[in-house]
Amino acid sequence: NTLQLLARIYDYSASQASKFLTEITGESIEIGIEINQQGRAKESVPDGAVIQRSFKILIEAKVDAGVDVDQLVKHARSFSNEAQKILILLTKETIEKEKEESISQQISKMNPGVVFKNVTYEGICKAIAGLFKDYEYEMSSLVDDYVHYCNDTNLFDQSKYLLRIVPCGESVEINKRYGIY
Repeated sequence: NTLQLLARIYDYSASQASKFLTEITGESIEIGIEINQQGRAKESVPDGAVIQRSFKILIEAKVDAGVDVDQLVKHARSFSNEAQKILILLTKETIEKEKEESISQQISKMNPGVVFKNVTYEGICKAIAGLFKDYEYEMSSLVDDYVHYCNDTNLFDQSKYLLRIVPCGESVEINKRYGIY
């Protein structure tokens, strides 16, 4: 579902997909082409250039299984000549900072240039929350569906963002005074 979400965002707008990936990875991800006129090359000045940076993002999703460091190191070996190499561990809860640093060091030692990031489903939901304007109905609906899916499948607990208020006839003045009615 997360990959489908990313595919739909990319189909809608490459620049929005770029913003989304930059937000969740903390790395500048540029999607799309760059077009330049008469830029100086090494020994000449071509009339034009169409350039696209290479990048590869690999995702390992863990819902209830533990983190397998060997598996992540093997994933990191599958990068080749990409200019930007990012390995994402997608989890329900953030792994401990020490463990994340240890994994990152192991990956960097075996595969220099690979950036390791731990991203949570909640982090994905936060990153897409403000990505689209209210009038972008189809995409806003897609984002809402993804957030509900994550909540309904217990990929993150949304209840910490909710406040339950039981109205009571005798507390109307208190409610008004504190702005919760």
